[in-house]
Amino acid sequence: MTALAVRLGVFGSALACLAQAASAQLSIENPSPTSTALPPQTGCFEIFLSPRQVRETYLLNACTGDVWMRVSGDDRAAWQSLPRESNAQDTETLSLVKHYKIISSGLTAQDTFLLNTLNGATWQLFEAANGSLFWGAMEREAP
Repeated sequence: MTALAVRLGVFGSALACLAQAASAQLSIENPSPTSTALPPQTGCFEIFLSPRQVRETYLLNACTGDVWMRVSGDDRAAWQSLPRESNAQDTETLSLVKHYKIISSGLTAQDTFLLNTLNGATWQLFEAANGSLFWGAMEREAP
């Protein structure tokens, strides 16, 4: 046998041992179980910027449906809570899951809606006679 053949034989044996060790290690380790649970969320708060005007900027707690509107003060902005009427269709109480969204056409404030994506409960943004905004509950017929 030549020296090259001996070296190749030793190298081949070493590779075979490494492959066998790797195979044994893989068979010992348990793969992590697959889960069908919802992936962890990073948080419940979202900012909605209206395409219509800066005045219509909202902070939404997508888990509870609470909404605040951006208001400007003398030297800074703040979040002011927007009242929301009760809605008989809003029966979900999963406060750790995002299920509220704000949707707007961008044309008028009245074309802005708060939606519970789990049960379809919907509110429309209204302006009261005194100029304050609030979420008015929208009724829905049964199918």
